Amino acid sequence: MASRIARPLLNTLLTTLGFAVAVIIPARGWNWHAWGWGRGWVLIGVLLVVDVIGTLRIVRAHPDLLRERARVGRQPGRPFADTVLILAWTISYTAMLIVSSADAARWHLWPAPPAALAWVGLALAAFGSALVHKSLETNAFAVRVVRHQPERGHRVVDAGVYSIVRHPMYAGLCIAVTGIPLWLGSTLGVLCALVPILTLAIRISVEERVLCANVPGYPAYTDRVRHRLVPGVW
Repeated sequence: MASRIARPLLNTLLTTLGFAVAVIIPARGWNWHAWGWGRGWVLIGVLLVVDVIGTLRIVRAHPDLLRERARVGRQPGRPFADTVLILAWTISYTAMLIVSSADAARWHLWPAPPAALAWVGLALAAFGSALVHKSLETNAFAVRVVRHQPERGHRVVDAGVYSIVRHPMYAGLCIAVTGIPLWLGSTLGVLCALVPILTLAIRISVEERVLCANVPGYPAYTDRVRHRLVPGVW
């Protein structure tokens, strides 16, 4: 049991380390005195707690899922468009973190969001991250790439958060990506967040074409759960 948990937790810590580098280094200061009390460190700590708890729950629910999500290299049936979109997501998300940090700590290109909105941003970042983990805990087939998984008995998952929207993991990412720059204090970062959000919206179209063509019952699922990201909207 310990060995099964150790690798996912190590990956979580490494991911948090990468996140911390993208948030701390552009500010050019470990303490961020210009902000008074280091919002970046608060964000890193909150998300680390959410990620560790979420990882433990995912391992308990689907022991092999995080291993599948960590697979690298070419995977059969994956559309080329998905490779491009994952790269676009990674670049735009990282750029949003760097811009948000540098703008909030040094550039000050636009006025920062009000303090009340900053606290809303922290709540959104934590809630969005928790929703991502809940989606993975619910859906054993939520691998990192778009592909049909017949070797794993791929089927429609319509329980829990998947009964509300068809892509709750992407919804969680969009919520978190919006909240992070709000909390860090960068209006420019909020605008930059629109790019990774748009990338996810495009990826949904690619993913749903693959799922409708290969997973029995998925077209009927889209009729039952009509909204992709936002209940009652889209």
